[in-house]
Amino acid sequence: MLGIRGASTPGELARFTGLTSGATTTMLDRLQSRRFITRRPNPNDRRGVVVEIDAEYAHSGGQLVSGIQEANNAIAASFSSDELVIIAEFLTRMAKALSDQTETIEKGP
Repeated sequence: MLGIRGASTPGELARFTGLTSGATTTMLDRLQSRRFITRRPNPNDRRGVVVEIDAEYAHSGGQLVSGIQEANNAIAASFSSDELVIIAEFLTRMAKALSDQTETIEKGP
């Protein structure tokens, strides 16, 4: 998510991952200890922080995934614009169905 959306708050990351705030904090602690991310003060909330990919890791990590990105770009380029619209609609509907079912399960009987 950080690679796609950029800097995010821990709350945004918790919502994206479906983790509790405590589990998100633990995940961020681990990522920070390995220097994958950095935390900095949130300019919009003096009590909060913003999480971003560590600049050094972004450089070295980007090299590690560049082959995957190139392959994915080639696959996407092999579809027409109309086909990509259908694929996007399919993925959106699948994600919505998963989200709806997760919510139903979380609510319980």
